[in-house]
Amino acid sequence: MLSEPLKRFLMIEANKIALKDSPIFRNNFSDTTITKTVSVIQELRCTPEEVLFYEGDTDNSAIFFI
Repeated sequence: MLSEPLKRFLMIEANKIALKDSPIFRNNFSDTTITKTVSVIQELRCTPEEVLFYEGDTDNSAIFFI
């Protein structure tokens, strides 16, 4: 089993790769910004047909990768 610090490190590295592979992030943000962003990413597991937000909901500035 992996230690919690190692799990967190691996998750940050995986998120960094995902952001750098995204043309939206790669073409519009510096490596420094991407590196700072990955530490605040939160994983949210959803079930099929689960509503993530409704039209008119207050914007919380979230970005969803599905």
